Amino acid sequence: MYPAFETQGLQLIFSHQPHGVGAGFLLMLLTMFSAFRFAEALISVAEKQREIWTIGAGVTAGYCRFCVQLCFLSLFQVPQGTSFDFLLFTLALLITIGGRTVAFRSVTRENVRLRLLLPSSLLEAATILCSQLLLLVASGVRYPLRPLNLTATFLLAAAVCFLCQVVVAMLLRRSATPWRGPRFAYPIASLAPAALATYLIWMWVRRAPSPQHILPLAGSTQFQTPPFIAPIAIAIAVLLLCVAHAGLFLYWRSIRWSRGLAEAEQEKEIANALAEQRAIRMQNEALLEEIRERKRVEAKLAAFAFSDPVTGLNNRTYLNDRLRTLLHKKGARAYAYHALLYIDLDNFKSANDMLGHGQGDSLLKEVAKRLRTLATQEDVPVRLGGDEFAVLLNCASDAGCALRFAHQVLTVVERPFEIAGNSLHLSASIGLCTIDSGYTDPDSVLRDADLAMYCAKREGGARVAVFVQEMYANMLRAIEDRKELKRAIAEEEFVLWYQPLVDMQDRSIYGSEALIRWQHPVRGLLGPYTFIRLAEETGHIVEIGNWVLRKACGDFHKFQERSSKPLLLSLNVSSKQLELPGYFDLLVQTLEETNMPPNQLQLEITESILMSEPALMGPLLQRIRNLGVKIAFDDFGTGYSSLSYIQKFPVDTLKIDQSFVRSLIDSPVNGKIIQFILGMSEALGMSVSVEGVETEFEAETLLRFGCRIAQGYLYSRPVEVETFFGLLKQKSLMPSEVVRLPAA
Repeated sequence: MYPAFETQGLQLIFSHQPHGVGAGFLLMLLTMFSAFRFAEALISVAEKQREIWTIGAGVTAGYCRFCVQLCFLSLFQVPQGTSFDFLLFTLALLITIGGRTVAFRSVTRENVRLRLLLPSSLLEAATILCSQLLLLVASGVRYPLRPLNLTATFLLAAAVCFLCQVVVAMLLRRSATPWRGPRFAYPIASLAPAALATYLIWMWVRRAPSPQHILPLAGSTQFQTPPFIAPIAIAIAVLLLCVAHAGLFLYWRSIRWSRGLAEAEQEKEIANALAEQRAIRMQNEALLEEIRERKRVEAKLAAFAFSDPVTGLNNRTYLNDRLRTLLHKKGARAYAYHALLYIDLDNFKSANDMLGHGQGDSLLKEVAKRLRTLATQEDVPVRLGGDEFAVLLNCASDAGCALRFAHQVLTVVERPFEIAGNSLHLSASIGLCTIDSGYTDPDSVLRDADLAMYCAKREGGARVAVFVQEMYANMLRAIEDRKELKRAIAEEEFVLWYQPLVDMQDRSIYGSEALIRWQHPVRGLLGPYTFIRLAEETGHIVEIGNWVLRKACGDFHKFQERSSKPLLLSLNVSSKQLELPGYFDLLVQTLEETNMPPNQLQLEITESILMSEPALMGPLLQRIRNLGVKIAFDDFGTGYSSLSYIQKFPVDTLKIDQSFVRSLIDSPVNGKIIQFILGMSEALGMSVSVEGVETEFEAETLLRFGCRIAQGYLYSRPVEVETFFGLLKQKSLMPSEVVRLPAA
């Protein structure tokens, strides 16, 4: 039963009308289905067009809901003469449309939140209640408003609206695209309920039942079917058809938009894919070209890294790589004999200085060409740098072929080289190292071959030296000697001994030669032959020579105070000292600091100094002689003994080597050589002194030849400073009075 209404002072109770109720519920389900389809279609609409279509969907869905309300309102019969207010009717329609539009905007948001759905649910419930009340008022029916019932109805409507919006939002978010069922499913689902609802409403209009249980309160009243029921039924039928077709149209449009967007997106993706493919293809082509260019650059770098730019031979890097590969194979299986030749050109520096660097490179190219001629395809000729070459030999199982090959290298190098119209003669020092499984790295092979070559060079060059383990032990000992020599210089472990220069006519001391000794803390007193050569090789001879100069000039005043006649101080000077640019200034400074008279100082040099740097040594020796310092040729007769050099350079004294003196008895030729030197020196205005006089016969013979100044064991060995003081007190040194000391 429906509730009671009050109109024109009567209380009416209406009975149940099944046709109308069924039509209303069918219409309500249809509108709900259409509303969901509208909301689902809005998801696929573009963002720019969604606002317009949201309003359109709200108008259509609101009108559908309004018709449902009219359908339920038409189920009641009203008294005759009841009027209908069109303005309130229109206002109710607008309110229903507005509430539906707000609901669509809420559920179709991209980021839906429950707190956003609650206000729209309350607003939609308020619009439903307000619209229903307006329709009752517009129909002339006054509903008894009870606050409690009205509040309960509003809250129930708000809860139902909120629940519906939450369900719709969840369904929309789970479906990323609109529903695409069979093509005719939606029209059939829309038209069938519309036709059924229209038929039921029409049957209800024709067979509307009479009111029952009418209880008149104020006189008899006649009831009638509402006068607007027929137009409403027709309008509802038309509305249902319009809604169905509008839903169908919107669905098709949404599909077309979706397809258009999908096609546009697909075309865009295809265009992007094609552009990406083109970009990738261009990148691949650029990358391929870059790889090719990199390979070309790597090939050039490899050629540059593994070849010598001057001779075209392989270089040290390539040799190390080949040795590393060879040693790896030998570690796995030793089946062949291999050797490494380390070749150093003995006198290339002089030829390079004479010809210039350009012609020197041509000379190196010719040497490389001769090495290529000797080497087989399995051999590896290499230029290590400077004037050093190497050949990696593969001699199969014949160990002697490496030595034969080394002698062939000596032969081809010693053949004259025709460079820029000059015929040059070179020689080579070769170190031979046999490569066996005992070697683990290329550096060890190169080290041992280099060590063998160095031994060949120390023996005079132009020869082959085969590496043996004793060479390595000697090298370690030499390294230790270098360390000890450096320590000796820092801790001043050197001392000066002096050997008298004697006038053989009266046996008086004419002067002294300062001779250095090394007071080793473990090995004791060491003579110069044990460390001078090492000092020359390491360059420490400069420090040692400068110390000797300062020390000897400092001791000279003590000697001169104990002598009744002027003495001569003689010092040996190394070529390394004279080659330094500041040696002359150091000499002048030392003479000034020690108050050494320049005319009582004599510097002994060897002929090799003049031969190595004649253009440099000539002016330097002349400046030294201008100071008053005397210049003496030490060991004259054992070197070049070039008369042209004696004439060109300022020389005061020639010191005849002791090898000529010791052979006076056995070799008359040496006596004639000494006489020749004495005659030549007299003609050139030079003085002569003799080394190594040890017997009376030698002294008498030299005096007979005309030589006066001598030194040797006959008169005195080299002695310490205090002992030399005692010798100075004597007027003459007799053989029986010689102080005998152990040779050092």
